[in-house]
Amino acid sequence: MGQNKQPMISNICSTIRKRHVFASFLKTTRHKYRLSQEKLCATLKLKSRLFHNLDIITLSRWERGVNIPSLAKQVEVVELYSQELVDIYSQDHHFVDESLNLLALSNLKKSSSAHPYYHGGHDNYKIETINADNPRFKHILKMIHNYEDNPQLEKYYLTALLQRIYSLKIVIATVFDNQVVGHCLYLESNRNKVLQLLNCKTASLDLCDEAADSMLVLSSNGASVSIENCLMSVYINNFASNKQLKYLCWYISDTSLLKKLARMKLLPFKVKPWSAEKRYTSVSSFLIDRSQVMANRFLLKLAVISPSRRAQFFAAQS
Repeated sequence: MGQNKQPMISNICSTIRKRHVFASFLKTTRHKYRLSQEKLCATLKLKSRLFHNLDIITLSRWERGVNIPSLAKQVEVVELYSQELVDIYSQDHHFVDESLNLLALSNLKKSSSAHPYYHGGHDNYKIETINADNPRFKHILKMIHNYEDNPQLEKYYLTALLQRIYSLKIVIATVFDNQVVGHCLYLESNRNKVLQLLNCKTASLDLCDEAADSMLVLSSNGASVSIENCLMSVYINNFASNKQLKYLCWYISDTSLLKKLARMKLLPFKVKPWSAEKRYTSVSSFLIDRSQVMANRFLLKLAVISPSRRAQFFAAQS
């Protein structure tokens, strides 16, 4: 009989470890606020139509981890108590590991815009932020401008030749000999100004705003899927970490990124055709709020990848 105790204890511990973080949050929070399941059920029904058919049997199953509601419903629940899913899922080691695997060098699948000098999966890459006072800032911005077919970048590039734009944030991925194999370009702005841009009522130079509540992504691309994901994780984690930012917007023309956002089931806010000097293109915009970011599983995975976790992951990979 003594020989069977250890396996039994191990099985119990394994069950405890596997308990879903949302289930733990739900039960702990309900007890903290001394709410009955009936009271919480009624409160959720009043909060959102997503819970119109919620009953205490279902709520009990959520608490016990028998089944887990959709991320959209989880968002509604945690926001009721001024919390966010990114903070809860950051405590789930399995979810974090699953998220970090998006950056794995073993991911050999190429993006449609694979860099001619990068073969993916064989070379370590590093991430570097290029600030406006960096001597390479204008050069990198010009490179992004030449790569992208986004007319809006021309305004940023021309302005950068005349002055430093401290609101712009550039992050690059490099491999051997500092070969750039990926980049992202974004800034923080005000939602009203972003909407004016999307509706063709302002110039990009007017986007800077001290009372920023939005993040605007103008370019994001990598030579491999892992590099794409890594660069996206930089600005998505920044967005999630800054609680003042309420809206996330992409304003892009790159086909590869458009397909990636489509796979995330994000719908364009507006598609704007451009024509200049016999050059025809279109710029697509995507606008989602903070709750939608948290309710998107892929974006939530990117959001939990903090700089320290990314650094530890790369150190373990090398």
